[in-house]
Formats: sequence, structure tokens, C-alpha cells
Amino acid sequence: MKTDDLAPRLGRFKSYATATRHFRWPVSDRFNIAEAVLRRHDDARTALIEVRPAGENTYTFHAMDFFSDKFAGALAALGLKPEDAVAVMLPQCAALAVAHLGALKLGCAVAPLAEDLSARDFEYAISDSQTKAIVLSPRSRARMDSISNLKSLEAVFVAAELDEYVTDRNFWREVYAASSDFAMAETQIDTPAFIFYKADKAGVVHGHSLLMGSLPAFEMVNNFDLSDDAIFHTPLKWSSAQSLFGFLYPAWFYGLPVVACESGNALAVAERYRVTNLMISSADLEDTEKRYDLRLRSIYSINEALPHRAKEIGAAIASAHGAQEAPMIMASCDRWFAAPADSLGRAAPGHLIEVIDESGRSLPPNKMGRVALRRPDPSLFLRRCGNHVAAQDADEWFPLARGFEDEDGSFWLAPDDERSS
Repeated sequence: MKTDDLAPRLGRFKSYATATRHFRWPVSDRFNIAEAVLRRHDDARTALIEVRPAGENTYTFHAMDFFSDKFAGALAALGLKPEDAVAVMLPQCAALAVAHLGALKLGCAVAPLAEDLSARDFEYAISDSQTKAIVLSPRSRARMDSISNLKSLEAVFVAAELDEYVTDRNFWREVYAASSDFAMAETQIDTPAFIFYKADKAGVVHGHSLLMGSLPAFEMVNNFDLSDDAIFHTPLKWSSAQSLFGFLYPAWFYGLPVVACESGNALAVAERYRVTNLMISSADLEDTEKRYDLRLRSIYSINEALPHRAKEIGAAIASAHGAQEAPMIMASCDRWFAAPADSLGRAAPGHLIEVIDESGRSLPPNKMGRVALRRPDPSLFLRRCGNHVAAQDADEWFPLARGFEDEDGSFWLAPDDERSS
């Protein structure tokens, strides 16, 4: 793991209390996620193992940097400019990462879209973000024919095989043909970087600082085990803030390889590729009767508690919690404290979270109120999106949910009958 002033390196602190007291965010105005995840490491290190039906493709950090430079050049040649939106609707694959990182290098904002998004929500996201270019799979391309409101789109890239004919732009053919002579845009920490969508809701825009804001909780749920031999995998789709900033981009920030596998049993994938760190959901742990030869050291979830049977795997178990606007701000950590199983964990160092009443006053332990994150915070959304130009909310506190904090500093959600009140 490369150590520099961008990495929290929380493992250097002996306790959670010490880390909370002494950790400070790095001071940096200029920041780009693509540069942070691709250009801090040995170029020859493996970044991605892409598992495909016909075999595997392995990409180094140099390859990911090279191809994303070329895609940024391809977008620029089409006339896209900083703060234009680029939508990406792909499964776990190299093309997804190349598209994200290339767009970020140009200074564009990426709108990750799940492949199972309804046609109505798909159309809404494209219209709301005023997407100028989209990258999607051949199976998703057919869905566009039934959508009428795509007036903002100027380019459609289909991530097909290099020699496969498509009526639109073949993503890989365009990448290979583009120039790699590209100068990365000078982005700031609050330059729009990602726009995340939920069903029929305005997008939530994050700046490039979202990556930095996710790192403390990422280190915690991985028990600070980010050594050079670590290998990461998740069966979850790479389209949510949680999967991208609780898994993919933090892993690459630390120079660690990721296994991309569109389908298949997560534990079988972990066994085959000697995965050490696994982000998973409780549903993906249903098949635990079979015995796998696993090398797992850390297994964690986001916004849910893993079932008790997860402990049978023999790895450190943890969870992180947050919201779409701030995906990785609370966490548990075996090395520091034993968080109660159903709690949200504690505030990751650097994030100030309190339980407040309706007037914004702090409440004592075990008193029900609003669990809220204090601004400014690098994980908190930049602004809500209607063509992503709306003004940033000005309140000091951003409410996350109803709940309380216990005497040990762990946060809890209110019971279901109170949560909606």
C-alpha cells in the first residue's frame, strides 16, 4: 500500500478514540478521482481481472490509464466538455471502468445506471442529467428504441466485441482509434464527478471529494488490511454509490486488484481467484453449505448486517452505513471495537455525526431524534440535480434517518414504526 498524505492510514492509530481526535482531511483544492486511482501506483501492478465466458482479461494500472486517456480523447473529439454528463450502463467489466475514468479525466460527470433500470427511470435519468454521451452493453442498447426523450444525446457507444458490428459507435473500436495524447482536466474537489439516481428522483451530484470521504470507512471495514497481496471482489452491480465508493475506487486508490465477474456464486469466485477482501450482501451468502477453500481475511456489507452464518467463513466481519448522499460514513471495525450486530456502527473518523432534534440541537445518548451529518463533509452530495445546476443545500446538518446514539457511540435506526415519523 502506497502511503501519502491522501490516504487516512487509520491503522497507525491505536484506538478509535485516538483516530477520531487526531485525524484530519488532507488539504487539497485540485483533485481528480481518475488520477488518484490510476497514477499513484506501479504501472505494472494488476488493477482488474475481468472474468468473461470465453476466458479472462487482465488489465494493469498502466492499461487502465492508457485506455481511459484514449476514451477521454474520443469524447473530446466529439465536442464534449467539462461538466457535460456521460451515462454508463454496463455490468462489471473493463469497459465500465474505462468509460468512468475517461469521462472523469475530461472533467465530465458520470451517471452510472443499473442495467435493470426501468425504461421510465432510464429516460428520466438521461433527461434530468442532460446526458451527452452514453456507454451501454449490446443487450441494453435495444431498450433505447422505446424511449423518445433522448434529445440531449450526441453519442452512443456500445461496448461490443472489437470486431462486432453495431449501428452506433463500437466502444472498443473508438477507444483503440483515439489518440492517447490527452491532458487531464484541472478539476477541483467540488467539480461534479458522479450523478447517482434512484427511481423517479432527481439525481444526487457528488464532487471528486467523494472518494476521499469514503476512505476512512473503507479502511475500517477492511480491518486496515490493505497489504499488497489483497484481492477484492463483490457480486454487487457497479452502478451504485455504495459499490463504486465502498469497493471499486477505494481498492484502486490503494493499488489493489479487483475481480470483475458479471455472474456466478460470489464464494466460488472468491475461491477461484484467491480473493482476500469481499464486499457482499446477505442474499449472496445463502449458499454456505458447500465448503469453499477460501483465503478471505475481510468480509463486509454496506447498509445491512450480514447474517450470523457469515462468521462461519472465518474472516473479519464488518459493515458500513450511509445514504445515497454520503455512502460510507459509519462503520464497524474488529481491530478497534466490537459494534453491536444490528447497529450502524460508529462515525468514521473525519465525519461528524450526531443525533439532533428538530431545531438542530444535539441530543444525549439513547434519545431518539435525527441522525445527521454535519457540513462541510467530503462525502456529502454537492447538490441535487435538475440538469445538475441546482444550488447546494445550506443547512448545517444533513439528516440521514431517525435513530439514536448509545453510550458507546454506536448509532441505531429507529424501529420501523418510528422511522417514517
